[in-house]
Amino acid sequence: MVFDPVLFVFLAIPVYVANSTPLLFSKVRVLGFLDLPIDRKKFFMGERLLGDGKTLKGFVLGLLSGSFAGLILGASFLGFLLSLGVVVGDLLGSFIKRRFRIKRGRQWFWDSIFFVVFALVFASSFFSVSWEYWLILLILSPLIHRLANVLAFHSGLKNVKY
Repeated sequence: MVFDPVLFVFLAIPVYVANSTPLLFSKVRVLGFLDLPIDRKKFFMGERLLGDGKTLKGFVLGLLSGSFAGLILGASFLGFLLSLGVVVGDLLGSFIKRRFRIKRGRQWFWDSIFFVVFALVFASSFFSVSWEYWLILLILSPLIHRLANVLAFHSGLKNVKY
């Protein structure tokens, strides 16, 4: 399979939109249960399941925004699968991070690629995604993640630069 930059954009945009949207709207308060932590402040192995940063609002907004990006690109089902993979991968990454007793907001390398891996796994369940796209997304993601975090820090959305 020959690398197609258009297909790459169709893969990358829903992934990064779904991953960044929850942070962009994290300071916006919603009435009711949407702002509450998904884990309902439950503990497992002495640590929170996920932490305060994982809310239903973030999950839903990430899923909807990435799916909408896919819809705009003309790839609605692919956008949905990628977005679902992003939000599920982010939750699982947070769960694993807590098991290693890494506190919320602390730097962890896997934060920058875990969501991409799950997005591609979910998309690959229905679409053929060649290794080139996996490789490029996995190489670019830590760079994009770092840049996005620096921008979020300078805009006041995050308290740390990483």
